[in-house]
Amino acid sequence: MAMTATERSRMLRERRARGNVVLTVVVGEDELAEIARAGYAEAAAADRKAREAAVSVFLSDAVWALTHGPAVVVSDGNG
Repeated sequence: MAMTATERSRMLRERRARGNVVLTVVVGEDELAEIARAGYAEAAAADRKAREAAVSVFLSDAVWALTHGPAVVVSDGNG
């Protein structure tokens, strides 16, 4: 069931009060396909929750790599 605007606002206020950062990221079909090719296959899934989870993990991994350097470099031989 979809949340009302009031419920979304309350949830955002509660997250901010706990110190959580809330970001809204708009990702197009081309970007989803690129993320899937990068090894996050669920980014191309038909299920919205699966796509959201894959994009979330991708972004977390990208931020970690930017702050700590890549832990492992994997090549598929294409470049």
